[in-house]
Amino acid sequence: TLIDDSTSPGQVVCDPNGVGSCTVAASSSANNATNTTNNNRYIAVVRDSGAQTVEATTLGDRLNFSSGANTTGQMTVRWDLNGFDLATTGEFLFTFDFFELDQGADFTVTISDGSNSASAGPMALVPSSGDGSMSLALASFTGWGAINQSSLQTLTFHLDGNSRTDVSFDNFMF
Repeated sequence: TLIDDSTSPGQVVCDPNGVGSCTVAASSSANNATNTTNNNRYIAVVRDSGAQTVEATTLGDRLNFSSGANTTGQMTVRWDLNGFDLATTGEFLFTFDFFELDQGADFTVTISDGSNSASAGPMALVPSSGDGSMSLALASFTGWGAINQSSLQTLTFHLDGNSRTDVSFDNFMF
């Protein structure tokens, strides 16, 4: 099940330089996040230190994150699933693709039914040849047994970027 493939370019440019953070809401009507759950995507970016730019964009048909030299930052992406029924779809993995990773980063994925949450991470996103895919077994998420898999409300992807992190994401899927 496709969650988001970032095919609508120019949806968000988030640069917290000078203010330390910014939150951008991308709604399914004004700035459509291409996803089969037909709901909203929210992106927040925080610059942790340094004077360089940290930003997120959806330019180039991918979700991009970048932090400058001597700067670390965080990007959190949340999708509203609005009661998505994962129990009857037969899906058992959460996957995404990443590209052009040059310095590494840690990420955490959290799924919630509105009352309970299940999470995986933090885990390292390690640069290798620059491109790769990650697959996480949903049953391995801490707290998976406590959530109502028939009525998922949110999915959150949180990235902690190291100094000079440049990475692009695509094809967030169950």
